[in-house]
Amino acid sequence: MTPAWLAVFAGYDDAALVALGNAGLLRRARKDLAGGEVSLASESPDEVVVACGSAVVRLGPKGPVAASCSCPTAGVCQHVVAACLWARERPDGSSPGPVADDGGTGAVDGGAVGGGGGRGTPAGAGPAEAADAPSPLAALLDLSPAAVCRTAGKVAVRRVVERLPSVLLAGVAEGGNGITDACDLAIDGARLTISWPSGGPSTDVVFVAPAGYGGMVVAGRSTAADQAAARLEAVVRVFAREGRAWSWPHEIEVERSGELTTAQRAGLEEASAVVGHVVGAGLSHLGADAADALRGAAGRARLVGLLLLHRLLLVAAGLVDGLASRDDDVTEADALGALAEAWALAAALRDAPAGALPDLVGAPTRRGRGTRADEDDERPGRLVPLGVRWWRAASGARGMTLTAWDQEHGVVRTATAARPSGADPAFRRDVDLPMLWGSSVASVCAGPFTLEGPEVRPDGSLSVTSRTRRVEGGGFDVEELRTIAGRLQDTATTGEVGFGRAARRVRLVMVRETGAVGVEEVRREVTWPVTAADGTTHVLRVAVDQERSVEALLSVVASRRPVVAVLVEREPGGGADEPVGIFLRDGTGGLELFSPSMSPVYRTAPGWTAMRRLTARIAALRKASTTTHVAEPVDRGPVVRVCEPALEVVDSLGATGRRRLTGWQHEALATRQRLARDLGMATVERTVADLLADPTTENVLRARFVLGRALALTGR
Repeated sequence: MTPAWLAVFAGYDDAALVALGNAGLLRRARKDLAGGEVSLASESPDEVVVACGSAVVRLGPKGPVAASCSCPTAGVCQHVVAACLWARERPDGSSPGPVADDGGTGAVDGGAVGGGGGRGTPAGAGPAEAADAPSPLAALLDLSPAAVCRTAGKVAVRRVVERLPSVLLAGVAEGGNGITDACDLAIDGARLTISWPSGGPSTDVVFVAPAGYGGMVVAGRSTAADQAAARLEAVVRVFAREGRAWSWPHEIEVERSGELTTAQRAGLEEASAVVGHVVGAGLSHLGADAADALRGAAGRARLVGLLLLHRLLLVAAGLVDGLASRDDDVTEADALGALAEAWALAAALRDAPAGALPDLVGAPTRRGRGTRADEDDERPGRLVPLGVRWWRAASGARGMTLTAWDQEHGVVRTATAARPSGADPAFRRDVDLPMLWGSSVASVCAGPFTLEGPEVRPDGSLSVTSRTRRVEGGGFDVEELRTIAGRLQDTATTGEVGFGRAARRVRLVMVRETGAVGVEEVRREVTWPVTAADGTTHVLRVAVDQERSVEALLSVVASRRPVVAVLVEREPGGGADEPVGIFLRDGTGGLELFSPSMSPVYRTAPGWTAMRRLTARIAALRKASTTTHVAEPVDRGPVVRVCEPALEVVDSLGATGRRRLTGWQHEALATRQRLARDLGMATVERTVADLLADPTTENVLRARFVLGRALALTGR
């Protein structure tokens, strides 16, 4: 006997099926149905199996959204649409008869709310039954907010809360007068289409009364997470439009109020305890279990929504793991700095005011959600790509960062695509992968562009979501690059100093001539001198361990193509000047952007054979087992004179686990305390004084964070 729930499919008219797939799938599915290729294979109270040619489609009570097919096509295929057509036409289980193949989409133009087109009436329903059928709008408004949020999941709820306009959030919380511009509604029989603008193309969600919330269809191809958020947002917008009150889960309400949940506070206590235990034992005496404990605390932080703390703990775990495995490239100072930053974030979260909590939690809240004027202020203008840098973090995370110039606002913008350690093997260093706004890195770096529906993150960087559409804006122009170089002459920075963030200094150098590539064996760096248009020579450096970047740079030099400009970035802490983007003349006289860490190597370069001796030296240096770093003399400012000697003492305490100062350590800290007082550095003075009075693990961590942050703010 055919299960009663099969009648749910009768509410999905042609317009709903087009939203589920597309017009082409519907047209091909009609041909399959008309050709007799769709038939009932088996049925049970919980499942109906439909044979569509060589494929098998399984239908369930949740409607077309939950249908599955045995064919290898990802997402919705023509077999699923054909099975839905079969179920819609034969809800009583009778044998299929001939179906007209009109070759069209059958899409229906839904009427406005209050209109009532009859095309969406369930098959077999007479006029009286159609009149008695509940309105899909009334059925949607009968949904329970608690049940809907529970079905959508916490991730979808958080995404909807953070991207809904503040006016709409306030209105839906109170109820009363409806917000008419919350969304557009169109009713056609049992189908309700909900639409609203989302920066670019509008978002369309179809609700079919018999199928309920679980059967809502999101038009267009998107991920499961995007679909869950769109379904929830559609329901909330309808409630707001109709003046109905909407209640969020208690945990979400607590987050919106600017308070931490009980679970989050427990996660903070666990993180602080684990970090304190690791540092208290002495970083020079760690075993493999220390990194595992940090990863466990990181997992707990992620589960309770402390995303930024999760990332910092993973970075610390990666460095601690390197120490435990005796990695020569990881020092106790690096690990202690990462642990101190995670500990300080946990301490800041415990006492954070309501306004600062979202940034410290790390939720992807986007700025410019208030008024239209605020959104226009945040919206980037014409963007000129300047370079792309591939990177790998100590935690094992990997990613790429695009640096671009925003002409309208006159600032440097960045956009980062990344994956955590071990996640998404398909995400790799490849310029042809769609990493940025659904476009490949190669196409993004082909010339200036604008963004439709851009999303700006709290730190000012651009989200790389595929919801944003990139619009090409022509090719590169030398005069435009010269103007940008003038604006960046005083060395701009990307990003802000903060938890998990370090500003990188950037400048664009207009090149007059380039010198020969060399190797500094002591520093283990490949050097490339370039002379700017003003006659200044800049020595650009790439570490020999960055094999891909070194090979790409050598191929650029071997190609003998004219270099027009170079984007130079310098990491904080006195790092080397690194070439991130190189503008070259192409064969037609135009400009091409080449990024050494991402772009393919010019393996057919005419001068490549001349590089054989140099590449042999680099290869031999790369195999060397020892690394020697020689610090260049720099102008030490007063902040450096206070912080660096004090940091040496703090790092020694963290490495050994000793909680008693030696005579030399006490004298060094006392001297720096007096100097900090003379310079008016009250926070540094107080921190060093606490460490002098009682060198506990907590005071060591606090001193490491404060001193390190002071140096970071000076760009050292």
